[in-house]
Amino acid sequence: MFYRLNKVFSLVLILLSCIACAQSYTTLSIPDSLLKNANAVIRQSHTNAVVKPGSAIFTEDKTITILNSTAEDLSEITIPYDKLRKIKSFKAELYDNMGNKIKQFDKRDAGDYSNAGDNLGIETRFKFWNLKGSSFPYTIHYIYEVELLSLFYVQNWVPASGSSVSIENATFHLSCSDIHVSNKSNLVALKNHSADEYTWELSGFKAIKKQAFSPNNFDFLPYVLLTADEFELYGVKGSSKTWNDFGRFVYQLNEKRENLEDVNIPEVDLLLSTLKTNQEKIQFLYRYLQNNYRYVSIQLGIGGWQAQTAKYTLQQKFGDCKALVTLMKGLLKKAGIPSYMTLVSAQKNRIEPQSDFVHSDFNHVILCIPNNRDTIWLECTSHIDPYNYLGSFTEGRNVLILNENGGTIARTPTYTEKANSCHGSTALTLAEDGSSLLTSNVTFEGEKQDQLRALYYDSDKKNLQLAVISAMDLSNTKSVAFNILAMDSNSPKISIKASIVDNSTIKKTASRIMINPSFLDPFKDFSANNDNRTLPFKITEGVTYFDTLTFSLPSQFFPENFKGDERKTLTTQFGSVTFSLLFDSTTNQLIIFRKGIVKEQIYPSSDYKAFGQFMLDAENMYSPTLVLKKAE
Repeated sequence: MFYRLNKVFSLVLILLSCIACAQSYTTLSIPDSLLKNANAVIRQSHTNAVVKPGSAIFTEDKTITILNSTAEDLSEITIPYDKLRKIKSFKAELYDNMGNKIKQFDKRDAGDYSNAGDNLGIETRFKFWNLKGSSFPYTIHYIYEVELLSLFYVQNWVPASGSSVSIENATFHLSCSDIHVSNKSNLVALKNHSADEYTWELSGFKAIKKQAFSPNNFDFLPYVLLTADEFELYGVKGSSKTWNDFGRFVYQLNEKRENLEDVNIPEVDLLLSTLKTNQEKIQFLYRYLQNNYRYVSIQLGIGGWQAQTAKYTLQQKFGDCKALVTLMKGLLKKAGIPSYMTLVSAQKNRIEPQSDFVHSDFNHVILCIPNNRDTIWLECTSHIDPYNYLGSFTEGRNVLILNENGGTIARTPTYTEKANSCHGSTALTLAEDGSSLLTSNVTFEGEKQDQLRALYYDSDKKNLQLAVISAMDLSNTKSVAFNILAMDSNSPKISIKASIVDNSTIKKTASRIMINPSFLDPFKDFSANNDNRTLPFKITEGVTYFDTLTFSLPSQFFPENFKGDERKTLTTQFGSVTFSLLFDSTTNQLIIFRKGIVKEQIYPSSDYKAFGQFMLDAENMYSPTLVLKKAE
């Protein structure tokens, strides 16, 4: 009898344990406050880092409830590995809505892929696990361990990498015995700290709704950055105590690899001797690089940070960003012009390097050339970019310039509304079939010309035509014929002459003509929701538009809803509009002059409603519907 009771009691305990386990994975226990605006909820995330001299072990234990398909990428687990990063173990389970286990996974269930893609040489591979459920919501739990064999890269802690994700509880524990690891955190509380132990905790983090014009993710998401003060990379020792130390390490890896003094390059040496100014020499050498060498990513071993020599790249005719920068540096050195390799992060969402904390988020290299009071920047991987132009890829961000003394934080130029522009002159004639014939001369400058230039050099005529239509905001066209009038190789500028049959700008009935000049409009199609804005908003591309429109109209039509001579202006902190028109009844011409400016800036969330109103008012002023009535 006692044995039977014991057996029943044990079965009850097992049953209760299973129920408790199921309850921990059921979605029904998620607080309502964490479901709001959420596509996924991180139920628990516990990361443990043990850092020792020369190596580190990271263990991540995480449970995530996937609420809908928007967040389904969180159930695709990707872990990179290479010679310096080893995957020690992996286990995972999939649970249904009620917390019942559906499937389990281990290290053997992974796909194994190269990270090279179309690149020539990258050693990094990655393991991939697909933990997707068949219906929403579902929950995944996984735990894995990785070992780092170099402290050059120390894994950071980013509990939520994007918007629309809530966090019930997350902790990060760091143990760093016999080595100093610097740290910097954002929006995370340091719960415990002793000599060699740190614990950060985050609880009840509510999902942030995805919002238009959102700033860099790392401006509003929690994270902890780690940097080992001393490290070794493929046998080469370095330090991250200061940017100067880190810069010196990378500089020394690449020191003298640009040397070409003993190499004869007849097609270069001969022409260089005829050029007088440094600017002429830099422009010539940059064109030589672009026309003769192509970009191929190569990251083998220490080659992720050490470039191939300029001599090697000169012979092979290709190289990665470091190699092409090194070759360009060597060509400039032959011409007696100093230049400096510069590290940059080309990612949209990035942690900007700050002067008080060394954190290497760099993934690209460009070239910096001092030039009296100015600085010349060269993107050496592009065969089409204009001279001294970086574009949106690397403009307006903190970079690390390397020289013989170490590294210096600087900032690349920002292309504001003064640099990004579109200006045109358009003549419009009403055709017999009611459509309008447009003849337009338009010049795009700065970032407004980027896509057109790329498509032009790719010889993609069809997509280039579509890009011209898009750039001019002409959505309802019958046909477009255009010519590239000018494309400046030394400045970001493209001039186009286009002939367009358009069905939307002018509409005619028996007694009225309606004109809606909605093309070349920087304020068009703004529809962002103004409600419940919580994040600052960032206008990433400031722009200036200005154009003159000349409408040739049939006789006997006169203004109905506007005066024959009007001038209007609108000026706010976000931008401005100038609009004027003149109707000449003797020539039957309506002439419109417009200028619109949107400023590049970061604004507080409290200004978003006013910004939306500005965009609406500016659109109504910039592209009004004008009605002319036929005289009776």
